Amino acid sequence: MAGFFDLSSPCLEADSSPAPETETRKAARLHSAIMTVELGLVVASLQPDCARTGGDAGLSGDFFRGQIPANIGNLTSLKALNLSGSFQGDVQIPTTLGNLCNLHTLVLSQFNLSLELAKLGRIFSGCLKHSLVELDLSYTSLHGSLPKWLKNLTNLKSLDLSSNKIKSTLPPWLYKLSRLENLNLASNALQGRDILANIGDFLSSLKFLDLSYNDPGLSLPTTIGNLCKLQGLFLSGLNLSKEAAKFKQIFSGCIAQSLRMLSLSETYLGGDMPDWIGGLKNLQLLDLHSNQINSTLPPWLFNLTTIAYLDLSYNDFHGSIPSLFENMISLEILVLGGNSHLEGPIPVTLGKLCKLQELHLFNINFSQNFHDYGNIFSGCIRNSLQGLGLSNTSLSGHFPNEIWNLKSLLGLDIGQNSLSGSIPTEIGRLSSVRYLNLSNNQLSGAIPKSLRQLSHLMYLDLEHNNLESVSSEDHLAIPELLVDLSLSMNKINERTPSKGHALDLKSLLWIEVQQ
Repeated sequence: MAGFFDLSSPCLEADSSPAPETETRKAARLHSAIMTVELGLVVASLQPDCARTGGDAGLSGDFFRGQIPANIGNLTSLKALNLSGSFQGDVQIPTTLGNLCNLHTLVLSQFNLSLELAKLGRIFSGCLKHSLVELDLSYTSLHGSLPKWLKNLTNLKSLDLSSNKIKSTLPPWLYKLSRLENLNLASNALQGRDILANIGDFLSSLKFLDLSYNDPGLSLPTTIGNLCKLQGLFLSGLNLSKEAAKFKQIFSGCIAQSLRMLSLSETYLGGDMPDWIGGLKNLQLLDLHSNQINSTLPPWLFNLTTIAYLDLSYNDFHGSIPSLFENMISLEILVLGGNSHLEGPIPVTLGKLCKLQELHLFNINFSQNFHDYGNIFSGCIRNSLQGLGLSNTSLSGHFPNEIWNLKSLLGLDIGQNSLSGSIPTEIGRLSSVRYLNLSNNQLSGAIPKSLRQLSHLMYLDLEHNNLESVSSEDHLAIPELLVDLSLSMNKINERTPSKGHALDLKSLLWIEVQQ
């Protein structure tokens, strides 16, 4: 190795003990030829005379104090530099970074530069402009227009300028970056209906394009369909209501075969669910939430068997939830909540989705006895499910016994229903659960001792029920790692232990037991 920049040396006046080994450090250890400095989120003061040679390191923590030393430019063997989130206050980027002639990855995200993007030009006028392959300046409060110095980064494959204040059109010279594979300009103030006019003709190497949350009047050129390598297209937050006529032409091109991820949430699509989506046979992620789509769930949807993430929440879908969901064997996350005109029952076939990790069906009127849904949780879903959201779904009756077999469950939200009876002692079998919301039901009886078996539980909401404690203080058995506890509007008596008393809950930040 041509040198080692040791961030654990006396050059760093650290405020905390070293953090566990990061993925970057593991990669550097396994591939010793890669020279990397990752200073992301470290509590320390970086001394100027420490930056002398190239090397590799990976640390994590909170923040550096002060500024990036100018002689970091002496680390001439560096191939990757990650300073993400590492500095407090306003930060100045030394122009000497431009001397790092071997640097291919530069991550300067998540701190406050607060300057015009054009003023970074001196940094990228040196030999760095020839070597750089990945540049990340996201979340740095940059503003102004897209500067011309970007066109000199001719080897750039990844450019992330998201979540800044860039107010600009896409200039024609941007298309000279013909090697770009990842372009993320989301959450800025990009303007102009036709700013994408030639993108499909010139940036043919693009694999990921994110223009979400920019000018809502942006127009989609049909040439996007010519991006034969595009795997991810993210256009959330744009007003695409007038673009619907183009969609069939765009997605009938070669993009239909390459696309893996499509996010069109909050784009005012309206009407029926677009049938051209059925031609995207290789989709793995589809996000259409908050679009005022008013239709039933179409049969062709269930032929998209490669989808792992499906979010159709907060639309106006109506009718029943088809049992055909069992065909979507790759599903890991399914979000249908917020479609108040959908109705029950919940199809038992959902229990056959052996890869399903999250199921969110909140704010749907099922009007069923929850106990009747036991068969869903006896399928192979019992081994994979980590999150279950059934709040405000008009469920009544008792808990199904099978729900306590969800050993991988991390979060259960079944608040705002009409569940009755006691909380079964079997709840203690949810050994992995961290979030538990049973509020606003009609549950009664004592809070079971078995809750103490939920050793990972951090959030517990039992408010607005008819629960009660008994005379023995130790019967109100609450897990020790709990951070947030709400027992208000129950029949909890005056002997309920308070924070730091009988329960000795050292981690508890919030407790509410108001009657």
